[in-house]
Amino acid sequence: MKSNNQNKRIHGIISLLIAGAAILTGFLAVCSADLYMALAYLMVIIASPFAVTYFFCSKCPCRFGKCAHVLPAKLTKIYKSRKNTKYEFIDYFVTVSALLLLFGIPQFWLIKNTWLMMIFWVLSIVAFAEIRSFICVKCGNQLCPAKKLINPPN
Repeated sequence: MKSNNQNKRIHGIISLLIAGAAILTGFLAVCSADLYMALAYLMVIIASPFAVTYFFCSKCPCRFGKCAHVLPAKLTKIYKSRKNTKYEFIDYFVTVSALLLLFGIPQFWLIKNTWLMMIFWVLSIVAFAEIRSFICVKCGNQLCPAKKLINPPN
């Protein structure tokens, strides 16, 4: 029988793969119409994980072995150690900006292709639901704003 942590990691990896498939779908939509914008979006795709993991994940105490997403925790090891302290405005700003760029840029091209847009949003919603339902509810990061929204303190 699988342990809770193994089960959580499976959901973490699955959610990242599904989100990656959504981003790939967006990238394909941009590629089909504008090669230069596709290259710019590729830069965003490459930079976003570094921004999110530095400004958000590197403050999470779960990154030392209990991170369900596994890969972001491993990526945080390349950064100078940061304290597990309350998230600040800059942490929120960079994280949200990176995610908005990652999921927002392809919208202009996706709206022109109904099938790709539907695939993109179904995958994005499924990834979000997977994270919310299986990762956040069991996460040990008490300072995470998503944790507070999902499991508010009594």
